[in-house]
Amino acid sequence: MPQFIGKIIFIPNYDISLAKYLVQGVDIWMNTPTRPLEASGTSGEKAVMNGVMHFSVLDGWWVEGYKEGAGWALKMERSYNDRGFQDELDAATLYNILETDIVPRYYDVDKRGISTAWIDTIKNCVAEVACNFTTNRMVEDYLRQYYIPLCTRKHMLIEKDFAMPRRLPVGREGCAGNGRI
Repeated sequence: MPQFIGKIIFIPNYDISLAKYLVQGVDIWMNTPTRPLEASGTSGEKAVMNGVMHFSVLDGWWVEGYKEGAGWALKMERSYNDRGFQDELDAATLYNILETDIVPRYYDVDKRGISTAWIDTIKNCVAEVACNFTTNRMVEDYLRQYYIPLCTRKHMLIEKDFAMPRRLPVGREGCAGNGRI
């Protein structure tokens, strides 16, 4: 439609080298991959740090990041094997959310031309979503979920000159017979 020329852009084969140009000055980051073939990725996380609200499939980081009132989600109530039907359903849902929530919120402006509901959504996005996707959090997650448990396991294995692994039966292939170490 002519009124959307230059306002909505579809980018096939999007990659990280383009991301740096796209996360600035965007109102909504929309990511609608064919489920479950692709995840919402780090470009979206960068965008949210700049107050860009998301309208995406609940996939990748957005499944954790989505907070009502701080962006929008194409919820996956059910996924269908018929890709054509799934695409039609997702398109109908997408247009419904655009028409009933996003567009009215954007254009509902006061006397000064400001949409307070839109600004509130941006503020919620930064306060409720962006703060959860920081490098500090990533490092804490890796420490808690991987590094500390592996370090603890290593110390358990080497204590008393590898006493515990030495007690395990070894099968013909040289692996522990009971599968535990």
